[in-house]
Amino acid sequence: TIFTAQESIHGIIHGIFGAIVFTLMPVVCFVFLKSFRTVEKLNSFQWITLVFATVITMAVVLLTIATKLPITAAMFNGWLGVIQRAAIIPFMLWVSLFALKLLRI
Repeated sequence: TIFTAQESIHGIIHGIFGAIVFTLMPVVCFVFLKSFRTVEKLNSFQWITLVFATVITMAVVLLTIATKLPITAAMFNGWLGVIQRAAIIPFMLWVSLFALKLLRI
């Protein structure tokens, strides 16, 4: 099962919302990537968005594999925080760069 009797309500809620956020991070990048191709002033931002979206997607897939498969759970146990940051930091950097780009238009 996904949840054990040892998990608190807080832990369960954290897990659910964490899954939603980590799933939507690359989706947001790819959705905006599609719109950057049609908006002339944002054309130059499409390549950096593709790079960030790819990195974030790879990190999220690795995090999912590391946390959901019993075989890999023990192998990646000490690295879960690093893998999470490998998705979160590029996403926050992309959001910041996107905001700066919008300010300059």
